[in-house]
Amino acid sequence: MRFHSSSRSSRLALRFTVFAALSLAVLQSCGPTEEEPEPLPRCVTLDENCSLLYQPIFSEIHRRTLSVTCAEPGTSCHSNEGHRAGLALEDIDEAYSLLLDPDDPRVVPGDPECSLIMVRLEHPGSSVMPPGDPLPENERCTIATWIRDGALP
Repeated sequence: MRFHSSSRSSRLALRFTVFAALSLAVLQSCGPTEEEPEPLPRCVTLDENCSLLYQPIFSEIHRRTLSVTCAEPGTSCHSNEGHRAGLALEDIDEAYSLLLDPDDPRVVPGDPECSLIMVRLEHPGSSVMPPGDPLPENERCTIATWIRDGALP
């Protein structure tokens, strides 16, 4: 089919339609796109009457939860090698400083509901920490109680 100069807009429309159809076909052939993770809530609701797993002091939290679940060298997100989100939890002093860093606080003393660490521990889905199986409720309770009590070192 031959187009005349008077149908220049028809040729542009045809080219656009062909381009759009090809683009759509390419996008559909690439398979499903990865969904954006659900945004984290600002705060979560916590049960203040939960059962503790162990004494809610930072040395115990670090020894019994953070170092073995989050900072195991070579396997965990927050080891000195992984350092995910700028957070290394292997060393107890560094872990405490980073969790309560005033420029990027993950723990807000006295406010576990709005502390990022609790939001991440309690949030279901792809943003939950640790990845895979969440911490048991009584372990999360211990961390929340430590924060509620002032997050002392």
